Amino acid sequence: MADYQLLSDEVLLSAFQKAVELKLEADFIELLRKELIRRGMMEKPNSIGGDLHDPQG
Repeated sequence: MADYQLLSDEVLLSAFQKAVELKLEADFIELLRKELIRRGMMEKPNSIGGDLHDPQG
């Protein structure tokens, strides 16, 4: 199991948002994005980017 899988949903989402904001390495952002998708927190994008899934609304 990869270490990032131990992160809470909140920490993972925060890390993803900060990585995008700081324009970190694309591979790192993609790794976080794939984990968000795996957890059902982000829908698979039709194009570059993707939408965060809001389970409340």
